[in-house]
Order: sequence, then C-alpha cells, then structure tokens
Amino acid sequence: MDYLSRDKKCAVEDTHEYINENGMLAYKTTAKLPLLGIRGNVLGIVTFSWELTHRLSHRLLYRLYKNNYGKKIAAKKFLHHLEIESWFYVPPTEAELLALIERAAGKVDKEIARAHGVSTRTIETHFVNLRAKLKGEVLPDIIFRLRNPSYTINSI
Repeated sequence: MDYLSRDKKCAVEDTHEYINENGMLAYKTTAKLPLLGIRGNVLGIVTFSWELTHRLSHRLLYRLYKNNYGKKIAAKKFLHHLEIESWFYVPPTEAELLALIERAAGKVDKEIARAHGVSTRTIETHFVNLRAKLKGEVLPDIIFRLRNPSYTINSI
C-alpha cells in the first residue's frame, strides 16, 4: 500500500480481516496518506488504522469465523469472542447458534423459521437443545448480553 500511495500520490485505503495473537478474528481498515512537499514530491507516508470488529453484525462475525476456521471450530471461537463460551457445557450446533443470533436480533420463532426455511417447531427444538447445553438458566442473560450496546454489533 505504501508503494501505491507513493506512486499515485493519493490516499489508499484497505479493509481486511486477520487473526490476532490471541487467535481472535479482527477486522480493520488501514489508510495510507502521502505527505507531499512543495514540489509535489512524497516526503513520507502517514498510516492510520482503526478496528472495525465491534461494528460487525453477529451473523457476519460468525460467518467470518466459519470461513477462517471451518464449521466445527467457528462456534467455539465465536462464543469465545463474545466471552460467553464458559456458559456452555457443549458448544451449540450451527443451526442453534444462528437461531440464537436471530433471537438476540429481536426476531420471533416464526420469523427465524421463515428465514432458515424450517418449521417453527424446529426452531423451538433448537432452543430446547440450546438450553440443555447451557450451565444453568442463562439463556436470557446471553440474549441480553448480545443485545447490550457493548456487545450488540451493528450490521455492515
């Protein structure tokens, strides 16, 4: 990006995902801006970076984990990212996790079923199975935590 910014003498921006040192997915934008001298020559390049992971929707964040780690590990990484992995005996299946994400987004079972192309009874079963995997009655706490502004992530 430095070369591109230097050659074109204009700002260059790139947004990408990466895995940080803790194995957590991060999403950031980096911008490179050339500092031009009086004669138009490039004196240096200024770099700005900002983290965007907190701005991703839960669904997109899970999808990025799935693309990077595969379906089996993605649920564990996603729960770890949201700091709720310790609330589960066993990680939820992908269908259960997606239903949970939809519920946290404020959708009712009928809307979730329609979006996933399954019956309402299937969604109810996902939540029964999900509750069985939880340590105690923490499902409302998880949904509250996902809806909380410090954890709720805006859609991009």
